[in-house]
Amino acid sequence: MTNLQSTLQLAFGHHQAGRLDAAAQGYQEILKQQPEHPDALNLLGVLCSQRKDYAKALSWLLKAIAAKPEFSDAWLNLAKTLSSTHRLREAVGACDVVLRMEPQHAEALATQARTLRKLNQFDAALESARACLAIQADSLEMGRIETACLVALKRFDEAGLCFAHWLAKSKNDEALSNDYAMLLVQLGRTQEAIARLEALAGLPKPFLPACSNLGNLLYDQGDHQRALALHQTVVDSNPKLYAGWLNYGNVLQKHERLREARQALEVAVRLKPDRSEAYVNLASILMAQGEESLAFDSLNKAITLAPDFVDAWNNLGAMELDCARPWNAQKAYAQAVARDPQLAAAQFGLALSYLMQGDFTRGWPLYEWRWLGASQAKPQEAPRFSCPQWMGQPTRPQTDSIVVYHEQGFGDTLQFARFLPQLLGKFARITWVIQPELFELLAHDLPPQIQLLTSAQGQSVVRARMFDWHCPMGSLPLALGLRRGQQIPGVLGYLKPMAAYPVSQKFDNLVRHAKQEQKTVIGLCWAGNPGLAHNKTRSLKLSMLSELVSIPGVVWVSLQRERSLEDAQLLQSWGVMDMSESLKNFADTAAVIQQMDLVISVDTVVVHLAGALGTPCWLLNRFQSEWRWMHGRQDSVWYASVLQWRQERKNDWSGVLSRVKAAVIEMVHGLHPSVKGLDEVTP
Repeated sequence: MTNLQSTLQLAFGHHQAGRLDAAAQGYQEILKQQPEHPDALNLLGVLCSQRKDYAKALSWLLKAIAAKPEFSDAWLNLAKTLSSTHRLREAVGACDVVLRMEPQHAEALATQARTLRKLNQFDAALESARACLAIQADSLEMGRIETACLVALKRFDEAGLCFAHWLAKSKNDEALSNDYAMLLVQLGRTQEAIARLEALAGLPKPFLPACSNLGNLLYDQGDHQRALALHQTVVDSNPKLYAGWLNYGNVLQKHERLREARQALEVAVRLKPDRSEAYVNLASILMAQGEESLAFDSLNKAITLAPDFVDAWNNLGAMELDCARPWNAQKAYAQAVARDPQLAAAQFGLALSYLMQGDFTRGWPLYEWRWLGASQAKPQEAPRFSCPQWMGQPTRPQTDSIVVYHEQGFGDTLQFARFLPQLLGKFARITWVIQPELFELLAHDLPPQIQLLTSAQGQSVVRARMFDWHCPMGSLPLALGLRRGQQIPGVLGYLKPMAAYPVSQKFDNLVRHAKQEQKTVIGLCWAGNPGLAHNKTRSLKLSMLSELVSIPGVVWVSLQRERSLEDAQLLQSWGVMDMSESLKNFADTAAVIQQMDLVISVDTVVVHLAGALGTPCWLLNRFQSEWRWMHGRQDSVWYASVLQWRQERKNDWSGVLSRVKAAVIEMVHGLHPSVKGLDEVTP
């Protein structure tokens, strides 16, 4: 026994001196004589963990625990190794075992605090950090975790006091000062934060994390060149700094310098192949570059390394949606939500995946997460009301009032306008606030119980008048209990034509001559709002429609309200009537659409307007379309007059346009068999 003890002491001495081979040899000699020697098993596990051979480390540590179940050091080392392999929940459990045996074990509390913070379980992490501080009051690391958790929990007043305490004790601690600057950002005191970060960046030896944070802040404020220069300084100063390359790559990606961003993140991956963040960000860039297979490989690598990394699961859901696989997106988002139920982007993504599959029962409740910072939704702050939101609660139909208001784009307002009549039996007075451009269209033929206001009018009325309830338009399906597509009202059209609404004389003459000459009148819209992030994927270049507009027997009319000078010249050369000068609002557009035989449009408000009027409309739809058009459908549950023509491959319009051209030829031939030249046109 004495011999084993001396061998253990000698091996441990080698271990402490960094002579790991000699230490491993000593531990193995002990285990040859006593295979269940707990100390040798434990220390051999620690040694393997130091070598990043985590599989062997876990094996040795579990053997040590099996040999001595109450061995707290082995349980603690197991927790640390599990944390290193991103098995964070198991690591917390191992710490729990130690703390049941030794409730005042400071290192176990510290390990648990670190791990819980990685899991975003900030309440529990704060409790563990404070328990550790009760034992080791001067632990600056635990102080940093305490402040970080308070910030994450938005307990900003407490966080400020906590920072004041630690900054007084450690005035020259650069990391702490950097963290305090980021709290100032959260408090909206951006200029103070910048001043503090500038001081850290201006030191004789700049504090590089502060340079990165300053670069991110300046970029968000529009100072892109200085931001990029700061990030360049970080990676030049320390080319082996993983976080530096990670931040640099992210800013380059925001600047749409994808090739350089990819290179920066590939450096980060090489520096820390066992860290998952760079793989997640790299996947986004690869996806944007059309490298779909590599993007999924990168993201799956991140998840393998860190199964509890919420951002990785959330991004996987977004990528699956982008690939038109809502069932896979649903699974990925569910994994993200299971790990962080408060992650708005994942909850909202889950809503979209359900809605795309027609699962309204689960989709509409989750759609409410759009207000809580979901990146897929249009950024919009929820209006504040003194009255509750109506979610379908019982009302007093004789007396209750409600204000219903638009929240997203023109198309959303038109899509959900169909639900307003269903409120008539539930409320005595309905105030409906919409965009000014839609006012004239929606104002006619309204029952007296509904007061229609523009956004500007609505602000003063809502401030001055008390309501019993409020409801955003996107929440009407939930509040009204819409569970199946068959329950959607107004599918055949719900906007009544505006009788005798004036249109331009030129257009009126065009339609009259078309009917006299037995020609088909078709409206065209090829692009959406350029300010929206997904506009590039849903819009076409006008030049791509050259073969379509050459079909004989068709009078083509442009419904594009905004178009370039180049497009105007192209329309003129094709003989397509350009209505842009006449379309001042959507009442104008509706009056024109009412006289069309067909509207052909990309996914924009024109489709909703045609569908709401019951006018035949062909939607040129991108591969990864919005939730409202659902997955795999050629028709629409929202509009009976809408037919979808989807891309068969992402970003490939050629197949869509070829099929639409053939269908237009067939339609014109059916309506006007005598039209000359159709037989010569190649579909």
